[in-house]
Amino acid sequence: MLTSGTCPIERQEPLEDGVAGYARGDDPATLVSRADAALYAAKAAGRNRVERGHRGPQEPG
Repeated sequence: MLTSGTCPIERQEPLEDGVAGYARGDDPATLVSRADAALYAAKAAGRNRVERGHRGPQEPG
């Protein structure tokens, strides 16, 4: 674990990520599904992206 200073690795890697926040009524499968869909959207949109998972039209709230 690094607590201070610089990282000894001198290379850059692209990062694509998907995130989803808990909404009332979510169960674990729904939350993970939304985050997973956001991850695939980030990958499709290009490098170095973070996408947020959105509730679908069939989901309440």
